[in-house]
Amino acid sequence: MLIHTYTSGEFGLYVNAYLVETDNGVVVIDGTLTVSDSKALRARIDALGKPVLAVLLTHAHPDHVAGVTTIVGAPTNTSIVALESVDQLMRATEQAKHAQWAPVFGDEWITRWTYPNQFVAGGTSITFDGVTYRVHDFGPGGDSDANALWLIDGQEEAVVGELVFSGTQCYLADGKILRWLANLERLRKLLPARATLYPGHGPVGSHELIDQQRDYLLA
Repeated sequence: MLIHTYTSGEFGLYVNAYLVETDNGVVVIDGTLTVSDSKALRARIDALGKPVLAVLLTHAHPDHVAGVTTIVGAPTNTSIVALESVDQLMRATEQAKHAQWAPVFGDEWITRWTYPNQFVAGGTSITFDGVTYRVHDFGPGGDSDANALWLIDGQEEAVVGELVFSGTQCYLADGKILRWLANLERLRKLLPARATLYPGHGPVGSHELIDQQRDYLLA
């Protein structure tokens, strides 16, 4: 198993998408925001020469879900896996996001989202090509009102979405900082000290990213 990171540039908000490559395919965790980045991510997948087995979503923000349409095509039989709360938030916010951001991004804005077609509950697992992905439902209390943590083959590889940022600015105007701090403590207890964290924004890091995120919020 290899985990590849695709990181968008400034115009794409430096968002990370992760490609979990196994012998027989690729599982994509989160998408990208813009047309150009989603095409570049699709090209990165094609260069691996393996089919997309599934797309897993950590949360419903456009920079993590918009590019799914380019990754899988539409319509699609590819599994797009998420918590129901993530799907509900996507559906509740898509039109408002189009109205807000399409004028800003112009031709780079992806005009139609592709929704999850397979739902998982917190604490359950799903397996693709021999690799098990376990999801934890963190609810509100991150940079989103619905947050999923995905653990890959145990507890040492953790895709944390926007529960933790890595050396990048956070958007705090939505509030819920106390819930966010509580979720960081929950995350700290769940992950072993040797865990590797794969954040939605910023470089991959160690367990120390949790402390850094806490300190940022408190400051």
